[in-house]
Amino acid sequence: DTAQNAVMKRKEEVKNLIERKREFVASTTAQIQMKREEMRVKLEEKKGVVKNRIEAAREKAKEKFDAAVQRSVGNIADRLTKAVEGLASIATRIDNRIKEYEAKAQAFLSGVKSQMTPQTFPEEGYLMVYLTPELPF
Repeated sequence: DTAQNAVMKRKEEVKNLIERKREFVASTTAQIQMKREEMRVKLEEKKGVVKNRIEAAREKAKEKFDAAVQRSVGNIADRLTKAVEGLASIATRIDNRIKEYEAKAQAFLSGVKSQMTPQTFPEEGYLMVYLTPELPF
């Protein structure tokens, strides 16, 4: 009897052990499923956060790029303005030089005119002008 009781007791322990193992596996599978679901939800949240950060980074980069473009355009405009000012200065100097040479030419011509004596040759039909001052040669 005692041997049979021991065998029956051992069978009962094995059945209990198998039952506990099934419960453990079932609960572990359920826990794994729950953990997977939690991880999926966290992953979705993280995707949303990362997407927002990427979008913010894009906006910031766009703003920096726009600012850089504006600076470049401003620099180009400043350089062009300086170049135009330089050209205006050159044009003024050229204009002054032209006026100076025109004044010298007028003075020269008035001096030459004062030294000229016209002589008419009616039979040939033309006017001849002679310079009367002493020529340097």
